[in-house]
Amino acid sequence: MASPRCVVPSLDGPQLVDWVDYAERNAAIVPTDVVDGVLELASADTAVFVVWNGAYRTYEGVCEEVVGLLATVYPDSTELVPADPENNFEHAAVIRFAPR
Repeated sequence: MASPRCVVPSLDGPQLVDWVDYAERNAAIVPTDVVDGVLELASADTAVFVVWNGAYRTYEGVCEEVVGLLATVYPDSTELVPADPENNFEHAAVIRFAPR
């Protein structure tokens, strides 16, 4: 069975992005709620992958906080792809948090 895939802030699937009130919804993100939602979706034997870019407009500080909170729950993590803004326009980092 495929693992759930979700996006912040809705934790819905990534197939469709709802751009209505996008900035307002992102400004209202509570990182602890995001992590709680991820924990509800992921079983203890499931790795969690986070693709993020801390410079993405309307997410200022959110990604860093979510990644930091996940690191307290999933202490074994590996940065699979480092962000490389010098060489990539749409750069993003990919972190794998090992199963709990």
